[in-house]
Amino acid sequence: MLRLNIIMQTFKLSKAIVRDNDTIRVSVTTIPDEQKQVFSFDAKKMKTVHPFFSVAINDKTEKLLIVVRKKSFSKKDPIIASAVINGGQFPIKLNDQNNMGMKTISLLEPICQQPDDNSKSSSKREVVGKIVLQFIITKELSCQK
Repeated sequence: MLRLNIIMQTFKLSKAIVRDNDTIRVSVTTIPDEQKQVFSFDAKKMKTVHPFFSVAINDKTEKLLIVVRKKSFSKKDPIIASAVINGGQFPIKLNDQNNMGMKTISLLEPICQQPDDNSKSSSKREVVGKIVLQFIITKELSCQK
């Protein structure tokens, strides 16, 4: 089994959706295996924080789903942004050097849960932020007794 390490070097969100006193929760989930990692931080630290994720992947891993939520007790942590990274954009083998550099990923506004005639399609979602990240792939260490 391999581990995909994801280091977010830069993390930016529109000031229209977050304030300095907000707490941001970022999750990365592999699709279809649903390996998930979560990282929370204060929005005022957005310029200096470097979220780090490490998820197990295999040759069946098709996508990475990044979901950004604003912590809120009254609104049940609403999604404020998301991004999908397709399999061709991240390494899936140890010797895959093509996808090891820095990548800039746009964070898009959430998809409406209740589609209607006035809702935005996923192709017309606004960019509300961006992340610059780096992928590093490693072998998963196993404990032998």
